Amino acid sequence: ALAKYRVWLFGQGEEREGFTETGQPLRQGFKRDEVLAVAAAKGQLALEDYLRLKVRYFSDGAVLGTRTFVNEVFTALRERFSPQRQEGARPMAGLKNELFTLRELRARVFG
Repeated sequence: ALAKYRVWLFGQGEEREGFTETGQPLRQGFKRDEVLAVAAAKGQLALEDYLRLKVRYFSDGAVLGTRTFVNEVFTALRERFSPQRQEGARPMAGLKNELFTLRELRARVFG
């Protein structure tokens, strides 16, 4: 859903060609090549772009890495978590790659 929204948003926010009497663009927005790049990627962000925009995972996620790495940290810190919790790794929301965090971020993940 987020990828589709991103494609729609870039399409709607494209800069309009032409200028006003004062020399300003008719509508400021995304450049045509940016809109086409987002459409070609079907709204998906590259991993490096995603992480750059989502620094929150580094601070609030506590641990960031592969499932194995996050579970190793979870095991080392087991006494800090509920006995009901079976595994430490939580997938990063909205990311198709294999990165996980120790804390599942649900509130305001994308903003």
